Amino acid sequence: KRLVGKLRMEEAKALKKEFAVPDKRFAWLALRAHIDAKHFTELAKVADKKSPIGYLPYAEELIKRGHPEHAKDFIAKAPEAKRVSLYCQVGALGAAAAVAFKRKSLAELN
Repeated sequence: KRLVGKLRMEEAKALKKEFAVPDKRFAWLALRAHIDAKHFTELAKVADKKSPIGYLPYAEELIKRGHPEHAKDFIAKAPEAKRVSLYCQVGALGAAAAVAFKRKSLAELN
């Protein structure tokens, strides 16, 4: 976690390989380390790649840790069923309404 937090990803990946750390566990570790160190540009790079844990955990962790403005990039890639509630949590009511309208969900529009 310390290596990831200090942006020493090559060393962290070498340790991951040496100790056979599963991809999902490493993704969770990197997610939390980047949020703790406020490396939001590194998290944005993750949004461009396929994440082994999906994008929902990124959005939820950012919201939970008080960085809702950075969660919007990941909400757009989260499962459609969860987007409305996530957009509401970050205060993006227009985006939430657009997703609910697209899903033709009257309950979510309310």
